[in-house]
Amino acid sequence: MTVLLLLLALLAPQDPNAAPETAPAQPRRTLNLRLFQGNDRPVTGLWTLALKGMPERTIEIVFLQEGNPNALLGRDVATKEEILRLDRKPEGIGFTGSLMKVLLPCGVEQVPVSEFVPIGDAVVVTFLARPTEAACPPIDEAGGGHFTVMSQGGGAVKLRSLNDLSSSRIRTEYNIGGDADGRNTTDTQVSHSIPLGGSLSVDPGTEVNFVRRLRAPLDGTYWFEVEVPLAGGQEGMTPPRGFLKADALQFVGSVTLKRVRVE
Repeated sequence: MTVLLLLLALLAPQDPNAAPETAPAQPRRTLNLRLFQGNDRPVTGLWTLALKGMPERTIEIVFLQEGNPNALLGRDVATKEEILRLDRKPEGIGFTGSLMKVLLPCGVEQVPVSEFVPIGDAVVVTFLARPTEAACPPIDEAGGGHFTVMSQGGGAVKLRSLNDLSSSRIRTEYNIGGDADGRNTTDTQVSHSIPLGGSLSVDPGTEVNFVRRLRAPLDGTYWFEVEVPLAGGQEGMTPPRGFLKADALQFVGSVTLKRVRVE
């Protein structure tokens, strides 16, 4: 009887609505580590650091403590100065720390490093800085990073006009709006800026283009003229410009270290 029941079960037609049998799980494909060719090379060794407008440096990166890969130290090979101090991120990849003495010609002793990510024979470095009172090619010139608007209170930041910085008599006497230091100083038109008496506010995090620095004759403080790019590059319209103080701007700089090949 048992054998007969088994035969009937095998010969019974299958239910067309029944769920199909689950296929055996296929093994997952492993990540092809060759995509990161050379990524297993040590971060210690000799590297070149080249910031725009600054002399190229050769630096040596070593472990801060022998055998401990979680903290790194970088020294200028020529001057023996310590210019990098880094700690491994508790989460994610790479390191964070400080970049020192590299921007001394700009009047900056030290800037924070937010990203230090080794990728084979290169290291991607991101650092943060404020605009400087002295001309500073790595910060002023396009291509080395970008500026974003900062807000101490979290709200929108008002762009100032020349009228906010000085009186009309002083503007005429000192020819404000004509000569200036920094980049893009030629052919600077007041008509390109916020109209006198006008107002424009910018949300925190907005990327802006640096135009020039200006020292106000009234109190000697430095202001930085920026240009707010128009969405979609609206043709025929001039992007608005206005002035901000250094504490309302942050420069996010980017530089790539390249490994020195030792023959």
